[in-house]
Amino acid sequence: MGSIDLKSLTKRFDDVVAVNNLNLELNDGELIALLGPSGCGKTTTLRMIAGFEMADEGTISIGERNVTTLAPEKRNAGMVFQNYALFPHLTVYENVAFGLEMRRVPKSEIHDRVMAILEKVQLGGLDARYPRQLSGGQQQRTALARALVINPEVLLLDEPLANLDAKLREEMRFYIRSLQQEFEITTVYVTHDQAEALVLADRIAVMMNGVIEQLGSPEEIYRRPQTPIVADFVGLTNLVPGVITEQDGERSLVETRAGVIRGMGPDSLLNGDTVLVSVRPETLRIEGVKGTAGLMGSEQHDGTGSAVNQLEGDVTERAFLGNLIDYRIDVGGGELFRVQAAPTPSYDVSERVNLTFPESEVWVVKDVGESISVDSLRGESGA
Repeated sequence: MGSIDLKSLTKRFDDVVAVNNLNLELNDGELIALLGPSGCGKTTTLRMIAGFEMADEGTISIGERNVTTLAPEKRNAGMVFQNYALFPHLTVYENVAFGLEMRRVPKSEIHDRVMAILEKVQLGGLDARYPRQLSGGQQQRTALARALVINPEVLLLDEPLANLDAKLREEMRFYIRSLQQEFEITTVYVTHDQAEALVLADRIAVMMNGVIEQLGSPEEIYRRPQTPIVADFVGLTNLVPGVITEQDGERSLVETRAGVIRGMGPDSLLNGDTVLVSVRPETLRIEGVKGTAGLMGSEQHDGTGSAVNQLEGDVTERAFLGNLIDYRIDVGGGELFRVQAAPTPSYDVSERVNLTFPESEVWVVKDVGESISVDSLRGESGA
């Protein structure tokens, strides 16, 4: 198998810079997800690796070979498209065999390899069917088989689950991951679906406007976003603007309109910095205001005795989702917190509740927008 090395990769379409000086290295056997919204440059990057788009600047290496200017068929890359791109007039067997025939592999070897890969992707016995006779999941596995049967150095997947229903999509995430690990093949997986990226990837590259905003493990991307854009895009979160009033290494005390919040953040943050505090909905503990809010010892107050990581508010909306209830809580100062909690006990609209959360589950990021002051925050919150 082979590694992938992208250096200073740039692609323009007229005046639009789709990919801007991108650098990315994949280790042998690693799966990296390119995650981002439509127009961020992720599919263009994949198509440049595959050879369907030529880079305007930079280099692309697969293994030890510089493939920047090579035609797609000379890159030894297996590609799975969003719409699968199966030939409707060919059977499953003929679709999978197509790449081997183009490489002039002997017929006896083609038969053995095709039948073996069909068993691997759980399509044994379906080799004589046509694409129209297959389910969406079977079509997707046919496309995977066609990409893998040629023994590619790398596998390139362009939103391969986008056309499947929600339940099948979830099942196929785990299937693709297990298949990729079995073949130990270096893989680039393009998606706008955060859950897919979190489940599948060894590392995630979050892309925005043609550049990589952050590259890291799924846990790093989710729990420790480096920029407000990543914090807002990956998963659900409550982003609260504030100002740092105390900073001790990676621990920050932040004044916000909703109250005083202590959390973790990069040690480069300084007193007086304008920041955004990220609190995930599932990390908040909710209790009726008549109950006793979960105490967290020394984390409960700042140096002046003000409550820390304890908010009080009113339920404005609630949605029953089966395994949890999704609440919107008005905590004052114009801040509406989203909370996801177990269905019991449950709280009604207009009910007063307490919210508590540990500082280890709070992440503070530098806000590059307009600066704000502590006095302005206290004025807006009525403090």
